[in-house]
Amino acid sequence: MSSIILKHPYRMSHIEMDTGFSISYALLGFIVCLSKKKILDAAIGFTITLLTAGIGQIVIAFFYNHFAIQKRAADGYVPANNAAKAYFKKHDMGYVPIDDILKERELKAILQH
Repeated sequence: MSSIILKHPYRMSHIEMDTGFSISYALLGFIVCLSKKKILDAAIGFTITLLTAGIGQIVIAFFYNHFAIQKRAADGYVPANNAAKAYFKKHDMGYVPIDDILKERELKAILQH
C-alpha cells in the first residue's frame, strides 16, 4: 500500500490518500464511512455486510480506497505528485496535465498557420 497526494486547484487544499487495500474498512466496515459523514456509503456498506454475513466487508476493503480517490477526482482534485499522476494514468481516471493541454494548443496553433 502506498499513498498519493491530491490537490484542489481552486481551494488550494491538499490531501494524502492511501491506495490499495483498506485495513481500516476491513476491520471496522461501515463505521469508517460514518466517521467521515458519508451516510449513503455507510448504509450501502451496512447492507452488504448484513447480506453477506461480513464477507462483503472484506471484499469492499480491496476497493474502498480506489473509490474514495475517484470521488475526490470527481470533486475536482488533481494529482500533486508523480505517484498520483501515475495512479491516475494507470486507472484511466481522465486527468490530463496542464502541460499536455498547453502543448496540444501550441501544436494546433502551429498547424493552423
